[in-house]
Amino acid sequence: GAMDEFGDRNQMAIGYDVIAKFAKSQSRNVDNGQTDIFGMMPEDQQKSSHLDLPDVVPMTRLEALQMEKKVLGLYASGHPLEGLGRYIASKSRLVGSLKSKDIGQALNVTGLITSTRQIMTKKGDYMMYAQLEDPTGEVELVIFPKNYNNLKQMFEVDSVVSVFGVLEERRGRQIIVRDAKKVSIESMRENAQQAG
Repeated sequence: GAMDEFGDRNQMAIGYDVIAKFAKSQSRNVDNGQTDIFGMMPEDQQKSSHLDLPDVVPMTRLEALQMEKKVLGLYASGHPLEGLGRYIASKSRLVGSLKSKDIGQALNVTGLITSTRQIMTKKGDYMMYAQLEDPTGEVELVIFPKNYNNLKQMFEVDSVVSVFGVLEERRGRQIIVRDAKKVSIESMRENAQQAG
């Protein structure tokens, strides 16, 4: 994202080889003290010395943010749920609003799954831990074996999920998941815009 002013990230990434070859040819001429052939041409003909990158489908904002997270380990230019805090709060609880008085209460939270960890219990059953992040914070989700098989496909990294569960205080705050459904960020944005 450090070079967004020069064009689409996807086009620059896919056209990396073309950019590298062009840069080498330009630097070779400068290193040798030579003027490149285009520098001797009239101004109107110099325009042809531009770099031709491949035509590609531009990266969506979400794809760009996901690549930042993959490469840097964090979102640098924004957050996938940026601007949706009020909308999320109208449909469920924000993580930042969860208080001690909510412990033991059933509640609904919606956010982005940032990590998952599947483990096997002593009985040989699988369960999962996942981190859910919204614009106000993050909370650990616990999916016990009795719900694991029905819900595991909901919890993929970078997916947005609406979770129903009970808030507990164990090793920090955790939500014991009873049910979940995937949510589309695009439809959330459209609904938020329509709702003002």
